[in-house]
Amino acid sequence: ILIFASFLVIIEISRARAALAAKSASLKTSLDEQKKLFVAMRFVSDEVNSHTGEAFFQALVENIAAVFNVKYAFIAECAGSDKTTIRSLAFWMKDHQGENFNHALEGTPSERVVAGSKCFHPKKIQALFPNSAALVHLEAESYYGIPLRHTSGEVAGLLAVLDDKPLPEPF
Repeated sequence: ILIFASFLVIIEISRARAALAAKSASLKTSLDEQKKLFVAMRFVSDEVNSHTGEAFFQALVENIAAVFNVKYAFIAECAGSDKTTIRSLAFWMKDHQGENFNHALEGTPSERVVAGSKCFHPKKIQALFPNSAALVHLEAESYYGIPLRHTSGEVAGLLAVLDDKPLPEPF
């Protein structure tokens, strides 16, 4: 019985070591991801720091698209008190600044963002929002958007990226 109990203890120690090794690898991956995020944030900050006004927003979306390796990025403000429309401040489109746009939010992923939630759809965005002509026009496959808030907490607009390929999880 003593030999059997010792054997069970050895098995439990081996399991604990394996679990600890897995947790350690997970923490290392998490730290590596945090370092990458810090480097990306520093890059964007350095690239947009010298710009003001419209040039600031243009540099921001261009560099966000570059950091996340996506074809499209835009920053927009809510247009009107009912928050059913957005007006872009800058729109990066593949390899150049696109024309700014006004866009109705109904039936779009940005509608959820302006309502106050992050919105991440790593693939099949057009199937999820079949009435969005803009997603079809851009041949969008994926979308990630975050609300931008006033100091009061009220949503003022959004920052979003889109691509014609799936986005990795977690994004």
